[in-house]
Formats: sequence, structure tokens, C-alpha cells
Amino acid sequence: MLFYEIPGSLEREIKDLGTSIKRYRDGKISSVEFKGIRVPFGIYEQRKEDTYMVRIRCASGGITPAQLIKTAELSEKFGSGILHVTTRQEVQIHNVKLENIEEIMNELLEVKLSTRGGGGNTVRNITASVDSGINPNEIFDVEPYAIALTSRFISEPNSWALPRKLKIAFSSTKDDSANAAVQDIGFIASAKNGAKGFKVYIAGGMGIKPRPGDLLHEFIEEDMVYNVALAIKELFNKKGNRKNKHAARLRFLYEKKGREEFLKMYTDQLALIEKNNFSPLKTVEIDNRSADPALEVLHDHSGEFKLWKKRFVTLQKQEGLVSIKIPLKLGDLKSADAVKLARFLEPFGDNVIRFSVDQNIHIRNIHEKYLGNVYKTVMSFSPLSKEPAIAGSIVSCAGANTCKLGLCLSRGAAEALYRKLGTGEGYYDKMAKIKINISGCPNSCGRHQIADIGFSGKPGRKEGRYYPAYNVLAGAVVKESGARLAEKIGTVSARDLPHLVYDILKDYAEKGGSEDFSSYFSKNGKASIRSLITKYGNIPSFNEDKNYYSDWGAEDIFSVAKLGKGECSASLFDMIDYDVELIKKNIIIADNSEDENEIMEALYNLVFSSSRMLLITRAVESGTRDEIFDNFIKYFIDTGLIKSDLKETVLSAKNDNLKKLMNLKKKVFLLADSIMELYDRMDDSLNFPDEISSIGSGQRFKSETGEKADRFKDLSGVKCPLNFVKTKLILETMDSGETLEVILDDGEPAENVPRSVELEGHTVVEQKKEGNSWSVVIKKK
Repeated sequence: MLFYEIPGSLEREIKDLGTSIKRYRDGKISSVEFKGIRVPFGIYEQRKEDTYMVRIRCASGGITPAQLIKTAELSEKFGSGILHVTTRQEVQIHNVKLENIEEIMNELLEVKLSTRGGGGNTVRNITASVDSGINPNEIFDVEPYAIALTSRFISEPNSWALPRKLKIAFSSTKDDSANAAVQDIGFIASAKNGAKGFKVYIAGGMGIKPRPGDLLHEFIEEDMVYNVALAIKELFNKKGNRKNKHAARLRFLYEKKGREEFLKMYTDQLALIEKNNFSPLKTVEIDNRSADPALEVLHDHSGEFKLWKKRFVTLQKQEGLVSIKIPLKLGDLKSADAVKLARFLEPFGDNVIRFSVDQNIHIRNIHEKYLGNVYKTVMSFSPLSKEPAIAGSIVSCAGANTCKLGLCLSRGAAEALYRKLGTGEGYYDKMAKIKINISGCPNSCGRHQIADIGFSGKPGRKEGRYYPAYNVLAGAVVKESGARLAEKIGTVSARDLPHLVYDILKDYAEKGGSEDFSSYFSKNGKASIRSLITKYGNIPSFNEDKNYYSDWGAEDIFSVAKLGKGECSASLFDMIDYDVELIKKNIIIADNSEDENEIMEALYNLVFSSSRMLLITRAVESGTRDEIFDNFIKYFIDTGLIKSDLKETVLSAKNDNLKKLMNLKKKVFLLADSIMELYDRMDDSLNFPDEISSIGSGQRFKSETGEKADRFKDLSGVKCPLNFVKTKLILETMDSGETLEVILDDGEPAENVPRSVELEGHTVVEQKKEGNSWSVVIKKK
């Protein structure tokens, strides 16, 4: 059993990635350019110098024993020797050297695993209820839809070039265990007149500006899942904000347009898709039964075994089978332990392992008589399996240990919380469903905004000194009827966080231990939590207790000076921002230096950065310095976007005539100002007002209609999805009714680009093959 289909293009893409790695290491492409290439492959730079994290896609959290073994072996060989389970049901390998990335990718491909879409502005890992298909109370199994949509979307080129990341989830029950109501697109299983279908939520999300999703459809039939998801993806791709990454998620487009206008655009896009008669998802029913592996049955009648069974074992709807939760501390599993678990599970088949959104492992389809065998295996590597289940409900992001955006050491805080709760209270076993989530910064990698008790890292300050602190949130509710995000109640120092949680749980046990936490919060818990926070409001001064001014697990005093820049949003605007900073830097040097050579170098750099800065908005590939200058003249000066009298300045830089640049100093500054002004005028879709374009040259194919297209672009040799991006950007500059002829390679380019432009609403007038290329004529909508 495989959990998603690998695109046929992936082998070539891995090879291209390997080439990019070599070019980066040889200094032929900048770190910013390389970042834009690697992050969509789920490759993130870590705080530890020259190490990277690799994020592996696991649709709906599924992975086979053989795939888990391979992943563990790769972590042992090339990484930290630890696998990390994420809140999107994926698995990560940490501390990887750049030179080993390509080999890791190829070995993952051997077992049908991919990192594609693990980061960047892509369709991220599609999640699902961890017990979908085995829960006795579910509406129906949603996992086949999550897997089929994954396979479909990862084969579509524009899934890798969105304005920002797109998150999708499927829930199988009314309690929305996959948190679909707070995703960009959320599907919750439903039924109407005996037909399977889904309730659909839209434009939810967490992060710095969170919002619960809004209801899009009360009910759609199951064969509409692909069309609805595709319509939203295409609308987001066309209208999303590509200029400002801080306002680029789907929810910002939804709020900017307003519900009424957004729904109209969505309805139009859906109608266009339905007109094209795309086939529904090809779902495959998942067999949640298991042949008896005929193992020697181990019996255990101890009290410890019975307590473990009560805490972590659940009966499946399949008679005689059970599922078992294996809690992982901070989502971590040693490679050797992963191999041990996978080897034990191999006799039970491929369909036995799921990763959960709370960073744990769930195994399924186990014959109840083998629970003694499972217990022996699990107890050999999962210390939390000896603790109350609430310990396995503590979620933490990577925090500042590895994440370049992290403020606080959230994992250290979680470790301290484990120790505090480990002192033991009889009422903890009644709190198995309470969610405690910790994020090291305002971003929501730790999902603190949907927690019963949540924390997000921030710097506190006392008497001029910074100390690690957390915002305290509580009271989230996520159900089929909608979502209520956790409410910010106050702040607490990192050192006092474990004590505060201990006090909150004690208060909950005394006042509302028999009801769910959200009910307790709504009645009197909110006031109680606020009062408890006040108890920890006045921390000691630095001279009184230095421990408060260093984070959990840190050796140094807390500082905000070491904060890095996050990589989750790596895209074209990162490259633009890179040149913006260089322009600002070189203006200062050229304007203030008294060294003539330094001034000339700064002026040259100003012209170079100004020329390169916006080329990517024209989908222009410029590999050499001369190509950058030539393409800037072609696409910006010759088209009238930049004044023609600045052409001399660009040519002087191209010809290395630095003395002349000194005489043209005012024009160099004018060029930089002009390109910055043009950037400010650029809209969210990367278009400039009143722009004129003269794109196109090359050998034209003879049209069967005998008519030449209005524009022409030879895209032979250009790979997906860049060929579509180039086509799209040319069409953006054209008038309605004009035609564009593009030349595409045979295979995926010729298949994908026409389909993608039709989804944009344009008409493919003609497709003709000559040799190994295709001529495609497109009429602008």
C-alpha cells in the first residue's frame, strides 16, 4: 500500500536540485536564489551552521514500515539519528549536510516518498483524522480523499508556485479531529439523503493574524472534492498577494475582497472548472483489516499493563482489532527505535502506522491478542507510555533550538513541563483530552491558537533587560459547527510556565474536572487563569535571580539580537527583498564614502541590483551578468517602464566603465529610485500600471489557420512549472482577445501548460506537434 503517487517528473527535479546545490556551493548562485529553489523541496537551513532540515511528505500521516525504516536509516546515516514528527503529520530529518541532500532525495524516491511541497509557497502536506477508517463514531473514512487529492495536486505544476502556502485537512467526525475548520481549505465528513459528502470551510488559519474558517458549503457530494479544492487553489493562484508575504495567505485575500466578492470569484472559477469536465478524485478504499501474522502471543497480567491499556488502547470498528497511541516526547523518535517498531509491525502489513497532528504515532489494525507483544515493544523506547495520556498531548514546535525564526526555547519549556507534571497527580488520568501547545514565537508551528492551554514565545523586559516569556492563551474550540480560537489571557515568564500549567490543571480538577476544558473556561476558568497569571507577574530582578533571564536549556543570557529570519515563505519576494537591501546599502556607501574606488564599486552594484531586482516578475531567467543587463534593457527600458535615458547607465555598468559611472552618479541614483518606485506601484499579482510589453522573438511555427499570433515565446527547454509562470506573466500584459503562441517541449510541458491556462480562463486555440516540440496558441480571455 502506498499513501500517494509520486509524479513522474520527480526524478528529473531531484537531478535539477542536485545541480543547483553544486552551483550554490561553487558560488554561481546566491544564497537567496538557492533558498528559493530548496525550500519548496522541504529543505530548511537550521541555526547550527551548515546544516539543514529535510521535511518528508506523509499524506494523511500515513507511512509504511518499509518507508519508516528507510527514513530512519537516512537519519542515522546523514542526520541527527532522530526522526521528528510534525504537527502536519510529516516526519523530518535534522542536521543534514548540503552535500548529502541529493542522495537522501533519491533514496526516499526508491520507497515512494518525496519532500516536494514540504515548504515554501506550495500545497503543504494534506492532513486527516488520525483514526479515520477505524473510528466507530465516524461518518465515513476520509483518508482516501486526502490521499487522492495529494496525488492529484502534487502532479500539477502550479501547486509549487502559489502566492503562499496552502493547507488542507479532512476530518471524519463531527468533533473535527483534523482541525479542518481552521485550515485554508477544510473538509468535514457529512451525509445527506444517504449520499457521502463534505461540509467545507474556507480561509482559516493561524499565525500572527489568525482567524477561524468560514463556511463555504454546507454540503457537497464526494465527487465535487477535487473541483472545489481546485477552484480555490486556482483563485488563490490568480488573485493572491505575491508582493507582501505578510499578507499573502488565502485568508488575507478573502478578507481583502470581502465574502460577497470572494464567493462570486470562487463561483465563477468553479463554473469554469466544471465546464472543463475534470474527472473526480480516483479514491481507493483502504482495507483496515489485518491478516493474523501468527506471532507467539505474549501475555501480561500486570497492573502496569492494564493501566497502559486503559490509557492508550482503543477498540476499532473492525471486530477484534485495536489501535494504540504511542506518545513521543516532543515528537522525537530515535532512528534505532523507529527501525525496531517498524520491524515489529512488518508482519501486520503496510497499513499500520499513522503520524498525528499532536506529534505522536498511532498504530492500527493490530489483533487484540497481540497487545502484550505491542506493550513489550513500546515500553522499550517510549517512556511517556508509562505516564498519564496528558503527557502525550503536549505539543511543541522546534523553537529557537533549530528554527531561525524562534524567540524562545519551546522544547526546553516543554521538557520542564514534563518534569513538573511528572511529580504525579491522581487527577491527570482524567485529563487525557486536554491539549497543551507551545510555540517559540507568534507563528503557530506549535498550534497554540487551537489549544486548551497555549503559549507563544515573546521577549519580556524588566529594568532594561530582556527575559524569555510567553503569551498565555486558552479556551479554543474546534468542531464541525465551527471554531473558536484560543483567547489571549496574559503573559508569563518562561521559568514560571510549568508552574502556571500545574496550577491551571489543579484549578480545573477542583472546579470542572468532569466537564470538557472549554466549558470550564467559559464558566469560571477564564477568570481563574487570569488570577493565576497575576501570581507570577512580578519576576525577580537580574541580580536577584539570573535564571529568569536565560531560557530553559540555554547556557547564555536571553537576547533578541540573535534572532534569525524564517524560511517558510521563501519565494520570489525574498529575492526582491535581497536586492532592495543591497540597493539601500550601496546608496549609503556611494553617497558618503570618500574613497573613489569604493564609490565606483557601490555605483556598479547599484546598477546591477536595480537591473536584477524585478526581472523575476517578468519570468526571465538570467544566468550571467550580461544577461541581467540585457534583459533589464529589453523588458524594462525598451518597454517604457523605465525611462530610456537611463539605458546609458546600464550599458556603462555592463561594459565595466566605472569612470563613466562616476560621471553618471546622479543617473545611477535615479535608476535606483525609479526601480524602487516601480516596485511600490506593483500590484499584488506582480503587474505594473499602464505597462507596455514587447515580449517575443524567435522562429515561428507555421499556424494551421494561416494566421500569426499577436505574441510569441519560445519556451522549449523550460521546465514545469516555470514554463507556465512565464506564459501566465506574458498573458497578463496582453489585451483581451489577443493571441499568444508558445513553443513547449513534448511530454509534461505540452500536457500541463495548456491545461493550466484553460484553468485561468483562457482558450487554447491550436495545438500542433513538430518533432519534439509543440506549438500552442492561446487566446487571452
